[in-house]
Amino acid sequence: MAVDPLRSRTTANRRRGLALVAASSIPLGIAAGLLTWWGIGWQWAIGGFALGTAVIGLLMWWAAEPLARHALGGVAVDGVHHARLVNLVEGLCATVGCHPPELRI
Repeated sequence: MAVDPLRSRTTANRRRGLALVAASSIPLGIAAGLLTWWGIGWQWAIGGFALGTAVIGLLMWWAAEPLARHALGGVAVDGVHHARLVNLVEGLCATVGCHPPELRI
């Protein structure tokens, strides 16, 4: 059985994304645990670390795409004025077997 190169690259990119989120949320979780230890006590520090890491990691994972879109700006593609672009993207997605993305200019 042949390996789908697009699927393997997508999986690899997701793993890299998770590694980036983990690498940046763990230090912030440690800071939350230390603040919890300083403020409440050492009994709650582990919970503060775990909760801080989970919350910060989830916020990073789910907020990254909308923040990047907002930072780049652009308007949604009009199917009438940009018919060639829409047709090209739909044809490529049909060839690869994926859903067409939201196009913005």
